[in-house]
Amino acid sequence: MIANLILNGVLDQKFLLNELNNSSATYAVDGAFNKISTLGLEIKAILGDLDSLKGDHFGIKTIELADQNFTDFDKAVDYLKSEYQEINVYGASGGELDHCLGNLFVASRYLNQVKICFIEPDQKYFITNKNIKLDSLKNRTISIIPFPKINNLVTKGLKFDLKNKALILDQMISVRNIAIDDEVTITFDNGKAAIFISSS
Repeated sequence: MIANLILNGVLDQKFLLNELNNSSATYAVDGAFNKISTLGLEIKAILGDLDSLKGDHFGIKTIELADQNFTDFDKAVDYLKSEYQEINVYGASGGELDHCLGNLFVASRYLNQVKICFIEPDQKYFITNKNIKLDSLKNRTISIIPFPKINNLVTKGLKFDLKNKALILDQMISVRNIAIDDEVTITFDNGKAAIFISSS
């Protein structure tokens, strides 16, 4: 099962309305709900410490996740992972790099428990520790960032394919490559990598 989770980052309302449908349960952290409350989206529950929740929440269920040692995103993932195998996250960037990186590290920690994909208007990204095959990617921009190191990286279907490369976060990464085939495969040994894919 897949859940949609809306965070309190930069939210493109038109994009959200086009992306979200009622086939997947949608949750929002409290600050995000303030931004989307008038959009008419079907929200299953509002999650978080609820300190940012303002005004009428229209009878939508609220679930207080009060531990201040963790972000609302962290607590929401911990709550949702027992019921859902995948979580699509919207509004994760926050428009600030530290916010984006913090959310990536949270996703990395839950990697073996639930599949998390961050979806933005211009890009989607996720953490993986497995070999992957991606479809319908021709002409899209792809970056591979090690978390913090991967070995024997091999790609197929990119303009600049990599063969048996080691990527190390503070030494060598792979950014702004281009898919020249619809199908792209990425394989590596050990470690984790963040994969960024442009929307077009």
